[in-house]
Amino acid sequence: MQYDNPSMGTHVAMPAAFAVTATLGRRSTGAVLGSIIVFRQANPAIVRVGGHSYNGSAFTELSVGYWGGTACTTVLQTALGDSGLMFLATANGTDCDDLVLVLSCGFLWGRVGGVAVVAPGHVRATPAGLGSVDVFTTAPPVPFNGTLPGAVHLALALRSGAATGYSTGAAVPLADMVAAIAAARAQHEASRARFGPSDDLMDAYDAQQSVIAWNTMYTPYEGVVTPVSRGWNHGAGYVLFVRRTVAPRPPAPPLLLLFLRPPPRPCPHASPPPLSLSHR
Repeated sequence: MQYDNPSMGTHVAMPAAFAVTATLGRRSTGAVLGSIIVFRQANPAIVRVGGHSYNGSAFTELSVGYWGGTACTTVLQTALGDSGLMFLATANGTDCDDLVLVLSCGFLWGRVGGVAVVAPGHVRATPAGLGSVDVFTTAPPVPFNGTLPGAVHLALALRSGAATGYSTGAAVPLADMVAAIAAARAQHEASRARFGPSDDLMDAYDAQQSVIAWNTMYTPYEGVVTPVSRGWNHGAGYVLFVRRTVAPRPPAPPLLLLFLRPPPRPCPHASPPPLSLSHR
C-alpha cells in the first residue's frame, strides 16, 4: 500500500508496517532528495503524478525530473504481483549516470521488528508477531555515501533508458516486472473508457481519481484519510478542511431555531403576560 505520509515514494506492507522508501541520490556529492511530493514552484525537483489505483497496490506512477537542474527524469511505477509489490524505476536523460535510486527500509508507527541484509540485494524484515517480509532488488546495489534515515538502505544505479527496481515476497526478473507493470498500466488506463467516448470526460475522471488516490494516506491516529494535500503535510501531521475532507459523514440533523418573542407592552393596571417560546 502507498500509505505513508508525506512521501509518495514510500510503500508499506500492512499490517507489518514495514516500509520501503524510494528517493534519489547523487553519487558525486552524496546529496539525497528526501521525501517525494509535488514540490511548490518545482523546487528542488519537478514531480508529476500519473495514475494511482484506489487501493494503492494495483498500479501507481509518477515522475521525478530536473532535481537541482540535473537533466534526468525518473519514472517510478508499481504494480501488485503474485508474490507482492513490484517497483520499477526507469531513467531518461543526459545526466542520469550521476543518480542512484535509494531504498530505505524500516518500520513505521512504532512497530517493533528487525531489518537485516541477508545477501547483496536481499533485505529481510521480521516484524514482531508476524511473518517476515523479503525485499529483492533487480540489480546488485552500488556504493553510496549519502546520509540516510533507517538502519538499512540500498542504492541502485540509474542509467538513461534502463530500468531497475525491487520486488517483495520473491525475486522477480526485470523483464517479467517490466511486462507485468505495463499490463497493470494498460488495465488502469482502460478504466477510463467507462466515461468515454468523450476525451474530456475521461480526462476529468482520470484527474479527479488520481488526485484523490495520491492524497489518500494512513495515520495511526485516524486510520485511512484523504487530507488536503501531501504537500501540506509535515512529519506525522496533516491538514484537513472542515466539511471539505473526503470521509463518510452522517447527515446533519434538522436545525431547530428558538426565537424569544418579547411580550406586548402591558396596559396600565394589567398584569403582564408570561414570556413565550415559539418555533420557526
